Amino acid sequence: MKFKKILTVLLSVSMLACLSACDSEDSSSSKKEEVATETVATEEQAAEEETEEAAAEDEAAAEESEAADAAAIAEDAMADFDPENPEEAVLSILESGFASSFGENMEVTYDEAETNYTISVWQDGFAAALDTEAGASTLNTMSDSLTSALQTMTEQIRALDEDANITFNFLSDVDQSEILLTIYNGEMTYNAAE
Repeated sequence: MKFKKILTVLLSVSMLACLSACDSEDSSSSKKEEVATETVATEEQAAEEETEEAAAEDEAAAEESEAADAAAIAEDAMADFDPENPEEAVLSILESGFASSFGENMEVTYDEAETNYTISVWQDGFAAALDTEAGASTLNTMSDSLTSALQTMTEQIRALDEDANITFNFLSDVDQSEILLTIYNGEMTYNAAE
């Protein structure tokens, strides 16, 4: 039962991060949609909207499939769970959970000396957006949401590995050595927008 709770929290955190990062793009999209409804729709616009709806449905189906794949991988990790050495299972759960939202734009590592799991993610195009006021606002909103979600995730991971420390880094997609946001054990310790 603990496993399902942990996986649910992980998937929620990773999806929340992904959705928060895309928030500014969605705001500008909704303004464009309002203008479009005020004008007469042509057949070409209607066809384009149908294509966009189909693409959104395909994306939602792909996300569901990725989440199911992540759940299967995490279940496999739990089948081999060794309470004496929980690191492998926790790494597998973290990797599958965040890969479902970030794909290849993530890395999960473990430092045995510090008993620290580090989750590093990045979002294509986010660094350029950060230079705008809307981008900085998005990072601030995302940091608040992620801090809360990562507090819960840290508690759940500690149910498997009581000595665990969790570091979450949101990195620049342009230069992945540049950290935009750091949350350590559910506490925000760095925000480039502040």
